[in-house]
Amino acid sequence: MTLFYVPPTPEDLLRLADKLSYKRAQMADLAHVSTGRQWSKYTWNEKTPELDRRDLGFDKAFLIATRLELMQGSIKNVEQIHARMRGFGCHVEAVKDGGRE
Repeated sequence: MTLFYVPPTPEDLLRLADKLSYKRAQMADLAHVSTGRQWSKYTWNEKTPELDRRDLGFDKAFLIATRLELMQGSIKNVEQIHARMRGFGCHVEAVKDGGRE
């Protein structure tokens, strides 16, 4: 079984930062990217040059969700992390035999 993943939109990530009251540097730390400028590549808008636009990879989304869950307490299972990912705009679902369930 594998996972089907669609990243959150830049707007989803801006909402998450707003909800947490985090600045770009804090979001960069949360996602383990080097600087707030690097983080801004995930929160691009129509004025951002194409070469500076990034989609948030599964690994970064998983890390963010895990860290947010750990701030709330212990983690019981991986579905708890997936639910947190969905909470900030990711689409995560189990895929069996090469097709979506």
